[in-house]
Order: sequence, then structure tokens, then C-alpha cells
Amino acid sequence: MEKRKIIFDCDPGHDDIMAIMNALAHPEQLEILGYTTVCGNNYVDKITRNLCQVLTALGKDGKVAVGYDAPLVLDPDPQPAAHGESGLDGPTLPEPTVQPINQHAVEFLHEMAVKHEKITIVALAPLTNIAVFLKTWPELKEKIEKASSMVLVDARGLTVTEDT
Repeated sequence: MEKRKIIFDCDPGHDDIMAIMNALAHPEQLEILGYTTVCGNNYVDKITRNLCQVLTALGKDGKVAVGYDAPLVLDPDPQPAAHGESGLDGPTLPEPTVQPINQHAVEFLHEMAVKHEKITIVALAPLTNIAVFLKTWPELKEKIEKASSMVLVDARGLTVTEDT
């Protein structure tokens, strides 16, 4: 059985980290090509650091590409009540040895879509990176075998549905 090639597009708070850890626990089925981060639960610098710290704590390496630091239309809206001031309050995490790559998240998505026959995007965050990727290279949508996203209804009344 060929492994599903996935990219996590995320804003790592507790929920995203649990999904990532679940995927990391199944290397026989999933090949994680990398992670793209985007402003959502907290600012992109904080959530990127969270992801790098967790990967370091787990002894896992990974390509982490930093994406957009704000939504396309709305202002950033961190949620410290849900995930704390750091975006991942609670555990004491080590200083990260995993560092973001020197490539924007949208460029990373493009590279992976060109390189691989099919990819799966697991979108756990606002869809800013994904929207810009598809707007810039609409012809590459055929390379996306599956895209899955969280169901979200926020205080502004915005809704995101899952499994596109």
C-alpha cells in the first residue's frame, strides 16, 4: 500500500498538535511532506515556534514553512482563552532544534504539488495559505487528491466545512 503524502496547513494550538501527533504515530500509512503555518489561533511566529518545539520534543524532524501572518480580509484574531497566551500553554517544551525552512508556505505547497503525483492537504487552520496557493496556481488543484479541513464556526459567523 502506497503511503498517503500529506501536508499539514496549521496554526498549532492543542487541537492541531493532537492531529499531528496522531499522524506521526502512523508512518506506515502516512508520509508527512511538511507543515505550513498560518495566523489563526495565534500569531504566526508563536504558532510556528509551538510546532517546532513539539517536533523537537518528539524527536521528529520536518519541513516547517511559515505562511501568512494575517488573514486576507479580516484582522488577526488570536484566541488566548482557548490555547493560552503562547498559543499552546500548558506543557513545558524544549527550545526548538527544528527550525522553519527558508521558503514561504505557498511556495512550499507549490513545490510539493509539482514534485509529487498526488498530495493530501490537512487544513487545520484558516485557509489563507491554501487560497493563495490555488489562486496562484489553479492548474495544480488536480494534484490535490484530498483536502480535509476542520469544521469551524467562529464568533464572526464564518463557517468552514470539511472534506473538499
